[in-house]
Amino acid sequence: MRASARRRPPGEWLPDALGAPDLRALAVVAMDAARTQGADFADIRIGVIRSVDVDPFPMAATVRLSASFGIRAWRNGTWSFAHGNVLTVDAVASAARQAVQRAIAYAKVNGALSAHDGAVASPPPRSIPTVATGVWAVPVAIDPFAVPLDDYQRVLGSFVDLWVAPGIRRNAHATGYTMAWRAETRVYASMAGTLVTQDFMRGGVGVQSTAGLPGASDRVVLHRPELGNVPAGFEVVLDPNLPTVLQRLREEAVRWRELPLRPYSSVGRVPVLLDGRTTAGVIGATINRALDGDRISGFEADAGGESFLVPDGDAGDTSPTTFSPLLDMVVDRTLPSPAAARWDDDGVLLEPYAVMERGRIVNVHSTCDTEPLIAQSHLLRRVVTPSSGAAVATTPASIPTGSCGHIHVRPAATETDLDDLIREIRHGFLVINGNVDATPGLTGGEISGRLDGVILEVQRGTAVARTPLRLQFRTLPMFQHDILTLGSATTLGTEPVTVMKGMPWRGITTWVTAPAILCKDVDMIA
Repeated sequence: MRASARRRPPGEWLPDALGAPDLRALAVVAMDAARTQGADFADIRIGVIRSVDVDPFPMAATVRLSASFGIRAWRNGTWSFAHGNVLTVDAVASAARQAVQRAIAYAKVNGALSAHDGAVASPPPRSIPTVATGVWAVPVAIDPFAVPLDDYQRVLGSFVDLWVAPGIRRNAHATGYTMAWRAETRVYASMAGTLVTQDFMRGGVGVQSTAGLPGASDRVVLHRPELGNVPAGFEVVLDPNLPTVLQRLREEAVRWRELPLRPYSSVGRVPVLLDGRTTAGVIGATINRALDGDRISGFEADAGGESFLVPDGDAGDTSPTTFSPLLDMVVDRTLPSPAAARWDDDGVLLEPYAVMERGRIVNVHSTCDTEPLIAQSHLLRRVVTPSSGAAVATTPASIPTGSCGHIHVRPAATETDLDDLIREIRHGFLVINGNVDATPGLTGGEISGRLDGVILEVQRGTAVARTPLRLQFRTLPMFQHDILTLGSATTLGTEPVTVMKGMPWRGITTWVTAPAILCKDVDMIA
């Protein structure tokens, strides 16, 4: 990239795009067209997305812009969907009419099939959210799309210098350094009268800290994905505390890399300490997915699967599943969450809500479509309540699906850091930044250090060696009986957990923040 080009900000490379007033006007046009066509209900998501990705010099920067919309129409108990990327009055009005016409046609097919089977068509109920209007935006002090690319490179260079400064141990490397931002203006409107606008901004620095030669089988790789997903502008990488955070990440990788690597051949059940990010990965891959209203309601029964938390009422089992009384979980998408928003993609006002209190399930992640069906299950024994606000569309042109956004596991109130928990282990293992693979039924899984992270053998309260061990866990025993203690806030880790959902399948990311946990019995696999 030429020097003159590097002096230009990313925004100058992008074409002009529609602003929020124009998007709102198009949304109103679409809803008027759907109403005129005879829809019982319709809604639209319409928006513009900008992104910039910058790698260290001499790699070129990448800037992108996309615009799209998606319209749902409901008629006679049947949904239809239309989408496009031409943002004009004629295009959105035509798509809205097509969505209604298809819903009418699909409803006739459904009615004929029900009549053929001798059943009476019964459309699924739907929770109707309170009508909402308003505007919300992530606070941005420095627009990253107005910052010259040269300034990106200067900041990136200062981070790289942390690894090559005099006195730094030679087996520490910074790999995967990038800076990236994604900005989106999204409007949601419905025939019921909801019209809300949200301006999202998320980005920061992406870094992997590698101790050992890059690519070597015995290297230790640690990363902090939340550092690259901060709801803020360019100011986040100018934070004077950020270099200290990166230095600590480097020192942690070096600390574990200096331990000898040796195999462990025994099998059995031993105490295992999971750091915060590993705990977050396990909960995100198992319990949190089982709390998904799409699974509980049966929406995902022929795709992702059902939930092991739902009692088998047909078999006479109506007792809810309970977990360790040490566990409290809350969904909170307020700032500074990477999933921060004011309304979900059903137009539901987002408020924090508890899903688990002292191990007892008190709520689940519901949308307007799944909430009435969840109330029919034996899980919570409740009447229909308003949606908890779990509708997420990955792009404006995507069909919304259920995802809580960001779930938090409450840490212990007593000050207990990771080293304190390590000292409680006579012989066992410590997992740092572990990789988690859950079974399809979410009832168990495996933890390893095969991609990044590390598993350490602990003897008499001290980590003595790294090991290529794999650990198998069973979800219910681990979180019902095996938890001995939780770490305090100093052990919190945040992990993005992505699952494939929707139609067509798309990666839906949920953020999980959790403390370290010490478990008394976990199965080892040599």
